[in-house]
Amino acid sequence: MEYSLRADGNRVVLDVIACADKSLIGLTLGDSTFMSISVDELYSIIKKVSGEREFNLLTRKLIDNGLVSEAKKEIIIMETAGSCAENQCLRHHILQLLRLYKPFDIYSCYMTCYRYDGKDLKYGGNIKIAKHEHASYNFYMKSYNLTKEEFEEFPRWVRAHYVFGEQRNNNRLFLQIIQLYDEAFLVGFTELEFIMLFTILEMIFGSGRTENTYQISRGTALILSKTKNEMQAVYTSMKKLYSIRSQYVHKGKTIKREDLDELRNYVRLVILKLIEFEYYNADRSFEELIEKITFTGYGMFVL
Repeated sequence: MEYSLRADGNRVVLDVIACADKSLIGLTLGDSTFMSISVDELYSIIKKVSGEREFNLLTRKLIDNGLVSEAKKEIIIMETAGSCAENQCLRHHILQLLRLYKPFDIYSCYMTCYRYDGKDLKYGGNIKIAKHEHASYNFYMKSYNLTKEEFEEFPRWVRAHYVFGEQRNNNRLFLQIIQLYDEAFLVGFTELEFIMLFTILEMIFGSGRTENTYQISRGTALILSKTKNEMQAVYTSMKKLYSIRSQYVHKGKTIKREDLDELRNYVRLVILKLIEFEYYNADRSFEELIEKITFTGYGMFVL
């Protein structure tokens, strides 16, 4: 599909998206839309607006992030057009929201912007660089994809879970949890990512008064389960995952990617529960959450 330059003279931001497949094309939130562009078209835009030096940087970024090869002639970009402050804020969180929607990585590996009035194509001015950036591309990563149902549901899901641009999102511990969840995608080292994700669960459920294995396993199971069987299954899985963590920490045993994926999904679901029950608010206490988990039996737990 040929990319059409916007000719209204407004600034347009282009994010080159890594780890995305064609199922995201057409997804729109606010002023941002996912679309496909040929590598040659993108090269042409960069040469015109930024010159040869920036063209060389883009080339290196595309290669480093596995986006250019003989078989890959099209890449996914996120185009953000318009000057609405609220939608510009949303742009900085769309990829973060996608990582919470499904437990897979997706990120912007390069950004540029332009202005075009139908005659002159110019650089669009400074843009705020996103913090989420990989030091190196991890070729294990799966392409981020959405089913038709997930694609249609995502905008509605965002309305229920987008709290990052709001002033009320000022619970420091919650912000640290979100930051650590994002950064656990970046390191490219399975064992370290695994430890970072368990650190999140310890921040949420750990009191220092009881064994972490029990507190984390029970807390996760209570929050995520609706039936006794579900609770038993989650509790058993979390104890298994914590044992894997201990085997690495104390004996240096390697951790499998499938175990990392399983843990990441549990952490994601717990974070979504925190959002659902507004633990991003400063007046919500995680110590209160721990007390509820400690003294609540199955079937009685309400955040």
